[in-house]
Amino acid sequence: MEFARRNYLNSSNLLLIKKDYPMKNRSIFKTYIVCTLLIFCHSGILSASPLENSAEVDDEWKLLGITTVKGSLDKDEVKVTAAKGMFTHLKIKVRNAPLEMKKMVVHFGDGSTQDVWLKKRFSKGDESRAIDLKGDKRFIKKVVFWYKKGSWSNKAPVVALIGKNQSNDNGDDDSFTDTSSKDWKLLGITTVKGSLDKDEVKVTAKKGMFTHLKIKIRNAPLEMKKMIVHFGDGSTQDVWLKNRFAKGQESRAIDLKGDKRFIKKVVFWYKKGSWSNKAPVVALIGK
Repeated sequence: MEFARRNYLNSSNLLLIKKDYPMKNRSIFKTYIVCTLLIFCHSGILSASPLENSAEVDDEWKLLGITTVKGSLDKDEVKVTAAKGMFTHLKIKVRNAPLEMKKMVVHFGDGSTQDVWLKKRFSKGDESRAIDLKGDKRFIKKVVFWYKKGSWSNKAPVVALIGKNQSNDNGDDDSFTDTSSKDWKLLGITTVKGSLDKDEVKVTAKKGMFTHLKIKIRNAPLEMKKMIVHFGDGSTQDVWLKNRFAKGQESRAIDLKGDKRFIKKVVFWYKKGSWSNKAPVVALIGK
């Protein structure tokens, strides 16, 4: 590593004086630069992160996030958000150094949580069991890790959170953005609370500008009255739907007033209801 650093400094000096190099020495200069890059690759400076390469066990498991443990704290979190999809199982993997993990708390998109007690000392390179999430496929907002404080002289432990979206047998399509065009983008998701007659999805300008919207309903039927689109400039657009959406149904493509618009939020108005099993989930998508 020290040898690679020295060569980097030498190559930087050569770059500064390259303009003064005679033409006959240019080939020597190029050869030197190539050799220096090869040394960098061999020493791991330009190599990919081994954690990212090894975090996905197979095609069913997906890397959701990574956090580096801070020894002075006893908890940390990985934010996931609904954009990652829905999951039935989680795992954690530990890299760089051993770590004593007490528990993890999974925060779902509907506001509920699940405590997972691990009470295990993970060795460097170790992984947890596959953790079954309560209910069916779930959107995950974040996962909070609780672990024993420690100090590491060399490298601090790194925790990777991975998730599995296991297929069920009821034929549900959980791809909210699976439309006829790849231009559609998931803007947000909300789970309907039967005791309320309205809810909202915040979008913000970070998502981009849009000309059309759609909604998709999952888990259970829902009677939607209207939606109000709040634009970034303070104006609004009322969209009357007056439709009972079946489970898995989507709305028409809704043309937004004007040209491409920033959307601040969308407020949904629907009929109150009660669901014995799973409440409806409304996804807002735009293009």
